[in-house]
Amino acid sequence: MSRSGSALTGALTATMGVSALLTSGISALGPAVREGLMLSRSELSLFSLVVFITASATSIPWGLLADHLRPLWGITLTFFLAILGLSGAALAPNLAVLLVAALAGGCSLAISATVTNKLVSQFVAFRRRGRVLSTKQMGVQFAQVIAGFLFPAVAVYFGWRAGLAAGVLVAAIGLIIIVFSTRQSFEQQVEQPQRLVSSKNGTTNTRLLSAMVVYALVTALCFQSNLFGLPLMGYEELGFNVSTASTVVVVLGAVGFISRLVWGAFADRPFNIKMVMVALGAGLLAGELAIGLSVWLDVAWIFWLGSVLIGTFFALVPVVLSAVILQNFSAHRIGLISGVISVSTFAGFAAGPLLFGVVADTWSYQHSSAVIVVIAAVASLVPWLLPKNKPLKEIEVVEKMESVRKGA
Repeated sequence: MSRSGSALTGALTATMGVSALLTSGISALGPAVREGLMLSRSELSLFSLVVFITASATSIPWGLLADHLRPLWGITLTFFLAILGLSGAALAPNLAVLLVAALAGGCSLAISATVTNKLVSQFVAFRRRGRVLSTKQMGVQFAQVIAGFLFPAVAVYFGWRAGLAAGVLVAAIGLIIIVFSTRQSFEQQVEQPQRLVSSKNGTTNTRLLSAMVVYALVTALCFQSNLFGLPLMGYEELGFNVSTASTVVVVLGAVGFISRLVWGAFADRPFNIKMVMVALGAGLLAGELAIGLSVWLDVAWIFWLGSVLIGTFFALVPVVLSAVILQNFSAHRIGLISGVISVSTFAGFAAGPLLFGVVADTWSYQHSSAVIVVIAAVASLVPWLLPKNKPLKEIEVVEKMESVRKGA
């Protein structure tokens, strides 16, 4: 990979990561934020609800905008909205202001996915897209690790507000580096991509998109319930201290990073969409069963095992869905289609924490786990609605076209 190509991949990764800093930070610092602002679990869950409802509601408009924005403008806008959200949350004196900050965070999340997918379709050759998609999604794991390590470390000495303020500094430095390292890359358009033109008819693509929308919804609901609820569950149910409970966010990020790193080695090869998605759903179900069992038996190691499984398998869901989008839809619609999937994903992210919090407040953490187990079971069944996997000939045709272009 050229130096310019590496800078581009780094920029895409950072753009995905910065948009996740706010939600990961609030999750990691959840117990401290809850105590500092005197919030109930349901009230704290409203933050995630507003973030992801905003992201869901604005994903299609941002997707349409991404199809027309200049590359650096899209990245800069993502960082600006993330910084705005982090700053607002750090300064929030009450729940109302915290929820206003959530609006900016939601917009940052919405535009990051559409902008980065569009840039992959514009600047990355088809033969490298799988690896780049896997790498850029690791930005979310980097954000979770930063939020899980840096934010609590700062918070121990200076309070949770300073922990969130550290995220503002990280985002500002990241944007400055990207502007200076990628401006020339975008101007020169490092790689001229060839897009895959699917031979599927409109009905098949509609069926494919519908199944992807449902799958994105249930897997996102499952994961975000855990990202929100596991630190609280560890703190209140299993007796962890705040620091140990916050480590759950680090674990989810770390194993997700490893998962995407391993997947990246195989991502450029053709794969059976249906079976991969079934396997991911089954992995989430196994993780949820372990979490429920850990609370029921009060055994910490089963709790950590469940966290590892959930982080490992969900990390690949956005990568696989992005790959399917790029393989089956035309380049000029990538932003829009990514927006449609994001609507579903963020709707799941919005509903997950609220569902978890309400069930836990009304009944118990055991009941919350049981509900999420059912949702994870649905995730393992939805892929069977997918149409048959696309023939590999089309991939070979594109690769031959690239070879001819390079030889010309």
